[in-house]
Amino acid sequence: HRTRRKNSICQVKDISRLRKIRFVNAKKIAIEFMNQASYQVECSDEGQMVEEIENCLKPVIQAVADDQLPVHRDWAMAMSQADSTGFLCSSALEKIVRGIDAE
Repeated sequence: HRTRRKNSICQVKDISRLRKIRFVNAKKIAIEFMNQASYQVECSDEGQMVEEIENCLKPVIQAVADDQLPVHRDWAMAMSQADSTGFLCSSALEKIVRGIDAE
């Protein structure tokens, strides 16, 4: 029983580490996406992709907001800087920078 419990604890720690790695990767990918997507919006006269782009970013932004760690302010500022349009998800990112719930 003791070995089984130890293995379970190790699995939980491994899952926790994996989630952290995925979260960090998701944040990096979101910055890259913001950079490329905002450029695409700038090139488009109609701005029809804005809603789709924001819908893609919302899950990561909400996860960051829910985590409520001060380190995420730097990420939110980096996201804002990557946005060449200056308006994609701007209110949610500003709330993270200011430490306010992004809902």
